Amino acid sequence: MDLYILRHGDAGPHLSSRTDDKNRSLTSLGKKDITDVARGLKKIGVKIDVIFSSPLNRAYETAVIVSNILKINGKVKVLDDLAPEGKRLIVYQQLSKQKEENVILIVGHEPQLGEIINEIIHKDIGNLSNLELKKGGIARLRMLSFKDLPFGELRWLMNPDLLRKTSKKRNRS
Repeated sequence: MDLYILRHGDAGPHLSSRTDDKNRSLTSLGKKDITDVARGLKKIGVKIDVIFSSPLNRAYETAVIVSNILKINGKVKVLDDLAPEGKRLIVYQQLSKQKEENVILIVGHEPQLGEIINEIIHKDIGNLSNLELKKGGIARLRMLSFKDLPFGELRWLMNPDLLRKTSKKRNRS
């Protein structure tokens, strides 16, 4: 299974109320940036079968933009444990239920996404790196096992600037 991990786009400053912060939407720039990121993914040939999103508005909006541009059949599935206070073990359980040939995209938040990547690519949990995705950043992992804790290898990690530039390059024919 290939697993893509995408951090939501820009949603402006954090809000003091927890309820208001959960409902915070992408900014105009955040929507534009994620649109360019999704177009960059399409241009490099990324195909996704299933999208799981945090229930928070900014992540869900990000997932919908990617779904529309990549023309993914089926709706974005909300996974409550992709919220910042969610449990990674529940996320892993949900991923382990997917078909091995599926290509999955999860959309969520830092620091959880960096922690997920770290746990998957390190056999020794006590020896984790300090990996963090920028807003609109994405990682591609190849999942090798879901026994006990999931294990896989990092195939690539891209900052959003690279994908935005890729989306704007013209094909030369």
